[in-house]
Amino acid sequence: MDFKRKVHSFRDAFQTLQNLMLLTRQAHQSRFDIRQRLVFVSSIAVVGQHRKITGESMVSESPVPGSSSANHIGYAQAKFVSERMLEQAAEAWGSQCELAYVRVGQMSGNTQTGYWNEQEHVPALIAASRQIKKLRVLRGTLSWIPVDAAASSVLDVLFTPQPLRIVHHLENPTRQPWHEILCDISDALGLDMNSSVPMSEWVAKVHNNFHSNTQAVKLGDFFEEDFEHMACGSVTLDTYQTRQVSLYLRELGPVNTQDIQKFIKRWGLL
Repeated sequence: MDFKRKVHSFRDAFQTLQNLMLLTRQAHQSRFDIRQRLVFVSSIAVVGQHRKITGESMVSESPVPGSSSANHIGYAQAKFVSERMLEQAAEAWGSQCELAYVRVGQMSGNTQTGYWNEQEHVPALIAASRQIKKLRVLRGTLSWIPVDAAASSVLDVLFTPQPLRIVHHLENPTRQPWHEILCDISDALGLDMNSSVPMSEWVAKVHNNFHSNTQAVKLGDFFEEDFEHMACGSVTLDTYQTRQVSLYLRELGPVNTQDIQKFIKRWGLL
């Protein structure tokens, strides 16, 4: 994703979503006994400012009252607009179709193949850390959900025999200390955990050692302003309702050492 895009640049995406909602509604006309379903993938970025606004870390599986809860980037604002579109359409067309969205937390790579897009912020962070031989200090917990697990969980939501709720949350219900993951990363890359540096120092080293077109440099503002409060447990998605309809999510365990090694090997860093 491009964190530099403004919300108005997503106009084509909004039109596509509108067309899909209309198609879902119109399908009812050929089968009046069936309400077709559309499930949209939203993002935790929509509630990135939730704690600052409410003082609470846990975010319930419900619509947000306004855009102030979203992170201050176009991507997050666009996801908020999409959620609003779905809410309004669901209220107007509820007798003809079922519409929903799933707010997804941090997805990690595929546990089978190890594939994780190198342009995403976590791979960019790890690759840059290897180059400057410094990990950044990260405290708190994480809740990565492998992309293959996320896909299976979304299918569970889509095909549940229960009525479709408008809001679902999807992140790993098993939270892990960042220290565990950083130990696995440092062991795989041969880095010294004791040489980890604070965020501001890490970002400065990245800017001093890489070209401006490097992904980690382009993500510098995000790393400084949003990464820690989004990634370290300050914003936590309540997944209770989604776990009721997704056996896959209920039984999901933590990301393990073997998974981390697969990701890093796939990036060519080993």
